[in-house]
Amino acid sequence: EAFANRRSSHGSVQERSPPPALRRTQTFDAEALPDPNGAFTLEEERELRKNLHKKVAQLVQENRNFRAVHQDIQRTVEDHRHHFDSRHREHFSKVLETSEESQKRIEEANRDWLQRHQEMQDRAASIENACQLKQAEIEDQMKDVQRGLEEKMQAMENLLRSFADGQAEGTPDGRPPSASALGAPVASPSSS
Repeated sequence: EAFANRRSSHGSVQERSPPPALRRTQTFDAEALPDPNGAFTLEEERELRKNLHKKVAQLVQENRNFRAVHQDIQRTVEDHRHHFDSRHREHFSKVLETSEESQKRIEEANRDWLQRHQEMQDRAASIENACQLKQAEIEDQMKDVQRGLEEKMQAMENLLRSFADGQAEGTPDGRPPSASALGAPVASPSSS
């Protein structure tokens, strides 16, 4: 009777138009709604409500799953970022250490090269000084030899001139002037 009174007070269920939220949408199966423009029966309304609750529960679960996946992705991104940052810092520190070691090796090589270059310059300067001293000594010796040759040539010229003068004038004993008088040694004549 209560159901009948409710039907009589609210009118026939067949005569009611369905609420907008319960009209057929694309999310429901078309076979579940035999008449898209007609009114819903009580069983159809219950079925629609049940399907709607299932759909809402499914969306809520999908939303939770999406949040969980999103949080997992965020954690993964943070882990990768932390890993990348640590690896990057480690690599950067290694690069700095390698650069410092390379710089030290370059500086040591430059110092060694400068030291060897200075030693070679000192050795070259020493050799040049020795060559200059030797050249001066040789020049002095050449001057002495040239002076001695000039003196001998002068003595020979004097001797030849004196001999020529003696041949022209003669001596009291008819012999040429002795070379000893001219300052040059002369071999004694052999006895016959």
